[in-house]
Amino acid sequence: MRIEFVEVHGRATPPALFSVAPGCWSPLRCWNPASGNPGAKAGTSSRPTRGFTLIEMLVVIVIIGILASLLLAGLSAARSAARTTQGASTLRQLTLAWLRAQQASNDMMMPWMTHDVENELNYPRYWFGAVDESQTPYVIVFKDGFLAPFLEEDERIFRDPDFGPDNVTETRFNTFTASYAYNTTLGPGTSYQYDASWNRIGVLKPGYTTNGDTGYADGTIIPPEGRNYACVKHTARTIVFADSAIGLDSTYANTGLRENWSLNAPSLGASYYVAPTVHYRHAGQIANVSFADGHVEQARYSRPPVSLWTSYGTDPGEEFIEWFDEQKLGFFGFDNTAYNPSGDPNASK
Repeated sequence: MRIEFVEVHGRATPPALFSVAPGCWSPLRCWNPASGNPGAKAGTSSRPTRGFTLIEMLVVIVIIGILASLLLAGLSAARSAARTTQGASTLRQLTLAWLRAQQASNDMMMPWMTHDVENELNYPRYWFGAVDESQTPYVIVFKDGFLAPFLEEDERIFRDPDFGPDNVTETRFNTFTASYAYNTTLGPGTSYQYDASWNRIGVLKPGYTTNGDTGYADGTIIPPEGRNYACVKHTARTIVFADSAIGLDSTYANTGLRENWSLNAPSLGASYYVAPTVHYRHAGQIANVSFADGHVEQARYSRPPVSLWTSYGTDPGEEFIEWFDEQKLGFFGFDNTAYNPSGDPNASK
């Protein structure tokens, strides 16, 4: 075997091991990867490969987890905001239907409830539908509601995306009806007349009320079934519909929720306390509220003070107030201004 050496800066070096650029004093400093390495296989690099360490992989996994949680939280917030917006859109549709209904009735505002003249005791009509009480269980006839002719006759419009059958302890009838309530001071409607044992004996016609002791009509004047739209002094500040719910039993607290159809003003002039019925159910403790001029606002919950009830001579007790607070049941304002068409903060009707 014959080995030839060449002299680089006075040293004999095998030429086959590397190539040296002119003027370089060290072959390692001036090694050109493009020239190849006779000791390596074709198509491979002489630089050693390095994988991820366990710590690096764990760090990457943690970062991905944080980013995923932020993304999911953002998606959840976006869905919640979309449901709130959808509910506001529904309230606006109901309010526009309400405006069309009163225009078709010579500007008389819709009553919240009346009774069929021919079948007074068994077929009350509400703004969302009628209830056939002659059947067991009761049957809800949505097409007979006061708003039905001005809507697309789809009962799903009465349901809020954040409050439906899964959000109530029980329903008043055999099916869920509505997630919203109507301001009854705009259209008080009619009510049942009772005998001394509180059995239904008829319907109390507009213009009269009952005697609290006997249950019979005593001739006291109350507002008619509906009022004229012209009596609304501040259309942009008078409530028409709002997100609503109410407690189950006579105390309206501590017993679970059910749907509610009539809004309670803070003072109804009664000797008992008034249960709050505006339901601040949406994210951020928000309730959608519509007004007589057709616009919708998103109101934020504010806990009613105890003085709200005691100032009217009633006191539900701290236990009930705490329950109202947990359920985010409140009023829109702490007087009757937004409920009364006249804007009177103290009037109950």
